[in-house]
Formats: sequence, structure tokens, C-alpha cells
Amino acid sequence: MMRNYLITAFRNLLRNKLFSLINIGGLAIGMAACLVIAQYIVFEKSYDRFNTNYENLYRLVNIRHYPTHTDQSVGCVTTLGPTLKETFPEVKDFTRCSKSTRVFSHNDNHVQFTGVFSVDSTFFKLFTFPLVKGGYDNLLSKPNTIVLTESSSKALFGNEDPIGKTILQGQVPFLIEAIAKDPPKNSHLKFEMLISFVTDLNDPNYCKNCNNRPVYVLLEANARAEQLQGKMNDIVKKLHPEGDVKREYAFQPLSDIHLHSNLRFEHEQNGNARSVVTLTVVAVLILF
Repeated sequence: MMRNYLITAFRNLLRNKLFSLINIGGLAIGMAACLVIAQYIVFEKSYDRFNTNYENLYRLVNIRHYPTHTDQSVGCVTTLGPTLKETFPEVKDFTRCSKSTRVFSHNDNHVQFTGVFSVDSTFFKLFTFPLVKGGYDNLLSKPNTIVLTESSSKALFGNEDPIGKTILQGQVPFLIEAIAKDPPKNSHLKFEMLISFVTDLNDPNYCKNCNNRPVYVLLEANARAEQLQGKMNDIVKKLHPEGDVKREYAFQPLSDIHLHSNLRFEHEQNGNARSVVTLTVVAVLILF
């Protein structure tokens, strides 16, 4: 019986070649368009979820209420991370993570890198970025130490093994401790190099009170950010006793950053949740 159905259907297609071509071609194009849109939507919603601890990872948002406007940024004071860990047992660990553009050189090879991040030694405890060379023990715990990625290593050293060697930023040497895999494209932390944060702290020109350091925290598995949020007034009073402006700090889930955040000091241009919803509707309509 199935054979008869197939023969009948094939004959109908041959009798109405143009009509059949339009229908089948339209369906094929529609399905192809839906698959492309679906692939984009899945990619956008997958941002930062490759991190093993992503459900317990948060970024702090610095909210300042002025008489004329409200400013929201991811730039925080240097002492916010350590204060949170000292105050709340629910905070398992933290890392400060700021981005800059710097020029590094090896011999006569001078390369400008736009993704140079200053991070604490706890960076790899929070985020899941595998190393291809070197070890995690005491990594980035000393001043003027650095981790390269495979791409930045190749740009400076070619196929040469750089572990244990130094590169220069101007006249300042940095010891290469490890090589990390290039961050995946669905990470909002697309670093090319990681510099130990203590390097910045040892700089006499470093501003500890400036609001320009993004802070990430890893909470214990049973901790709830909503409960900690209610206790943040004490942190504000402790860090900003001058009270020159009404201020608050908010916990932003790591997985929300790409599609639900567009603040000052973002590491990159983020996506848009509305665009993802719109494309989802378009894909459904095309299929219909």
C-alpha cells in the first residue's frame, strides 16, 4: 500500500511540475532559513554557559543614584571583592577583571593586543578556561606574571615554546607562566592575555578608589543572590562611608550578561534579548 501511495504522489508531482517545484522549493528555503535562525538563537543563548560554575557566578553592578540621573556600570572599587568574601561566608571566591589595550614585544616583534585582562589569581577557579601548557598552582599570584592564549603566543613567538620566558611592555618584563586555549566565541571574556592583578596594585599610580574594576563572585552552591542583595547596604556603608551619592550594588547572573546587559565598562558589545525573541517569531512565521 505504501508503494502505491508513493507512486501516486510521484505521478502527481510530474503532472504539476511548476506547482510542485514552487511548493517543495519554498518549503526547503523556509526550513533552511529556520535552521540558520535557530542556530543563531541557540548560540546567543549559550553565552558563558560552558563555565562549570555558571549558575553560581555573578558580576557586581555598581548603581549610583544622582539627583538628575541614575548611572549603572560594571566598574567597582578595588576593595569590593575582598570585602564581600570577608563579610559573607556564602561568597566562595572572587576575581577582579579589567580590560585594556597594551603593546608587548619579544625581540623585535611588537604586537598590540586589545584583550589584555588584569585578573586575580582566583580567575581560573571561577571560570572554565583550559590550559594547554603550564599548571594552575599559584598561577598569576606574583607581580609581573602573565598567561598567554594560543593565538597571542603564536603572534609573539611563532611555534616557539614561551613558558618561562619574558615579554616586555615598554621596559617592564612579564614572566610567562602558562598558555590557555583561546576563549570560545560564546564567552563575554575574550581575553588574549591575563596579567596578575597584583601587578596593578604595585603600580604607584593605581587608583584603588576609582570605579573601574569589574568584580565577579562565585557563590556557594546553596547560596542565593537574592538574600545577599538584602545585606548589601552594610557593604555600601563600609566601602563608601562618605555617602556623597546614594549607591547600591546588584548581583547580575553570569548567563544574563550577554543578552540582558548594556552597561558602562562592558568588555564587549553585548547581544540583545529582544532581537532573539523577534527572530524566534520570524522563524515560526516562516515555517508556517
